[in-house]
Amino acid sequence: GSYLSINGYHKKTTPKLEQLLQSNNVVNFGKVNSVSNCSFSSNLYLRTGMNPLKNFDFKKAYYSYPTIYQYAKRAGYKTYLYDA
Repeated sequence: GSYLSINGYHKKTTPKLEQLLQSNNVVNFGKVNSVSNCSFSSNLYLRTGMNPLKNFDFKKAYYSYPTIYQYAKRAGYKTYLYDA
């Protein structure tokens, strides 16, 4: 995240994303840290908005918590997940 020009890096590393930001077609939530050392757990936190400081049942959360995509769809938005 520190090397993306959309996050303030001095070289233009993300010109297409900068264009999208200027057109108000995407939102940049900035840099974040992973909540665990496992991609599966980190992705679950991202998709459901769970807080690692709150006590929860991981399996229950996986199958029952609404995702950010469900909220967006209900609000009439089209969503995309870019993952590397």
